[in-house]
Amino acid sequence: MTDTNDVQIRTSQSHPLEISDVEIPGLAALGITFCPGKHKDSLSGGRWERDLEIDAAAIREWAPTDVVFMLTAEERDALAPLKWEGNFRTSWLGRFQGYVPGIKVYQGCACHWPCPKSDSFRDIHSVPALLTQPGARVLIIGRNGQERSATLAVEMILRDGIMDDLQAAIDVVEAARPQSVRTQKQIDYLKSHWERRLVPGAQVPWSQPKPTDQLLSARSSPLELTNLMAYADSFLHLQSSHQSEGAWREMLLAAHILPGGHPGFSYEMAMAGLLAVFEGVKSLYGPGDPEFIKHLASAARVDAVLPAGFVPEGGYGSVEDIPEEALALLARDPGFFGLLILHEAGYGTPYGRACVKHAAGIFFDLDMVELINGNWAPAPGGADRFGFAAVVQLPRTLKRLFPDQI
Repeated sequence: MTDTNDVQIRTSQSHPLEISDVEIPGLAALGITFCPGKHKDSLSGGRWERDLEIDAAAIREWAPTDVVFMLTAEERDALAPLKWEGNFRTSWLGRFQGYVPGIKVYQGCACHWPCPKSDSFRDIHSVPALLTQPGARVLIIGRNGQERSATLAVEMILRDGIMDDLQAAIDVVEAARPQSVRTQKQIDYLKSHWERRLVPGAQVPWSQPKPTDQLLSARSSPLELTNLMAYADSFLHLQSSHQSEGAWREMLLAAHILPGGHPGFSYEMAMAGLLAVFEGVKSLYGPGDPEFIKHLASAARVDAVLPAGFVPEGGYGSVEDIPEEALALLARDPGFFGLLILHEAGYGTPYGRACVKHAAGIFFDLDMVELINGNWAPAPGGADRFGFAAVVQLPRTLKRLFPDQI
């Protein structure tokens, strides 16, 4: 039996709070740390009995402008229980914000890492493009500041256009916080969303990034944006900033589908189709592509696939037979079936491919060989076209949102 007197107690004095600085280019700063003020048994032996006020002083010294909490409410309560102050009990988060005033706070949304409930609502969707803002100092606070926090740091670096290579982003996070991106589940998750094979004819991946949220914030109609936020808040209960990629997508869905509704098919079907277009375009071109909105509008088309003259007399036997020059022409302005063919040919990301294939399977009874040879078309007035109505009407919504880009 272990003598409790032999258990090493780790305090804020014996083990001062460490903030790992991730060395990234640009004018923003990114840091990762573990839960300040936590009380729990340590994974490496001993026990944490930290002082929140002392840890918060170290965080104030680092001077964050924005803090992203990866802990769920249950984790916070377990690590740092409620505290009596006079006749009132105050939460850990309330005391933390009192000790570190003036910061903006964001909450990660995935509660089942490394398998989020839905790929539509990942931690990255809870956080706006903070690293694009000069002078921003972003601190990620996790339970241990390891797996989930490190994964979010990698995604922020890529999503915000700070780096365009997945392995390079992993390396800088690992350099700051060794062995924080090491499990196979983390690697598989990151590769699925961020390891992208460039479409034929692409020059430099994600060059001069212009994130989608910047396109949104640069729009000229703030009244319309207010209406979109009202739709999103009422129907989708979004808590994150409108600048987040996930919130942008959800606002679009809410404004496009929910106000009037489309009889005959479910919200889930409409979500699958619009998600396929959004993720399929992002997968092929990257979120920083300057023609991102134009590609979204094009991808809502259901029309001919390969350019005239590129289908041989005997036809193609499979997608793999299509020459790269034909795919390069297709990649300039692909409709929905063009997205499907480019992903089936191996371009884009695995997650984008999964989204497009899923939607195609829902809405269309496809024969890929007939499709690539120009011998297949959706039945006029059939269930596939009717079910795809939300996507077909997408260009009209985009034209209203981004009149100068379509």
